[in-house]
Amino acid sequence: MPRKKIAHSRTDVRAMWDLMQKMGLEPVSVKYHPDGTFRIMTAKHAEITKPNAETVSGTYWDKVLHHG
Repeated sequence: MPRKKIAHSRTDVRAMWDLMQKMGLEPVSVKYHPDGTFRIMTAKHAEITKPNAETVSGTYWDKVLHHG
């Protein structure tokens, strides 16, 4: 599947980043998609999708082998 032409510029991404900060959000990264769009990820999203090791109760195999 060929990539579509990018419909935004670096200035557009920076403007959205600044807007998110003004809204009280904490942007941490930008993800570019093959369809030419982008998504700005926030710190809150990163906490939800990547929990720290203390909150993870172990992997599937830890549970199967009774290690966790």
